[in-house]
Amino acid sequence: EMDPREGATGAGRDPHVHLVELPRLLLSFTVKQEADGSRGLWSLDHAELSVPLGPPSSARSQAAKLLEPMPHSLLLETRNHQFFALLPNVKAHRPHIQNDPFSTELVLERGNEDWWSAAK
Repeated sequence: EMDPREGATGAGRDPHVHLVELPRLLLSFTVKQEADGSRGLWSLDHAELSVPLGPPSSARSQAAKLLEPMPHSLLLETRNHQFFALLPNVKAHRPHIQNDPFSTELVLERGNEDWWSAAK
């Protein structure tokens, strides 16, 4: 039975996503059905890497905690529970903060020409 809040268009339901493309990163992910019936987001470009979904394990929570200072990162995982981080290819540095000399803040320098020419 249709939920009356959705109206005739079916708005409010989860969309069926089959492909996620990140063209600037030259990466694509596809949705695959897992053995337990859940759906997973798997890389088409890097074999066996997926975006971990569902309740976090303690190892995944620890890996995610390590990436907290890098908010532009994405945690990836293999079927064997090995973790990888997808990070932007930009120069990162820690700014000098007078009141907090041991700060863990990061500044991402996206327009650094020297970095880009060395990274190509």
